[in-house]
Amino acid sequence: MYEMCVCSSTGSALVWHVAAKHGSRALCGQQLQASPDPPDAEAAPHCEPCMESFRSLMAEGTALE
Repeated sequence: MYEMCVCSSTGSALVWHVAAKHGSRALCGQQLQASPDPPDAEAAPHCEPCMESFRSLMAEGTALE
């Protein structure tokens, strides 16, 4: 199972990443920090490398394992 996590990716810009549930790294390799979602998180873009990796996992059928 995977979940969406928002964090600063470059500088102070917020980006949504995909990570394994309870994982400490996003699918793109970004180190994740446990923290509540900031108020402006809804407007943050998605990490394209994470989304591509997740699409591949879905296509392989391994994303739900």
